[in-house]
Amino acid sequence: MTTVQTIYDDAKKRRVIILQRPDGSFGFEEQGFSDEPLEMRWIPFGRYSVCHCDTAERALFVASGRVTW
Repeated sequence: MTTVQTIYDDAKKRRVIILQRPDGSFGFEEQGFSDEPLEMRWIPFGRYSVCHCDTAERALFVASGRVTW
């Protein structure tokens, strides 16, 4: 998968990544940053979105309806 766009919340602790799949469809993943000393990385909330959109803009629109910050 290829990252097309990344949107962060105001605190920069959560983000949504708009992804393009190998088949050309788009989806998104919500992630949170773990600042635990042994982690210090982005951790997904759940799995990749099940939305299969034909454009990155459509995936962003779907994400904005499902992710609440």
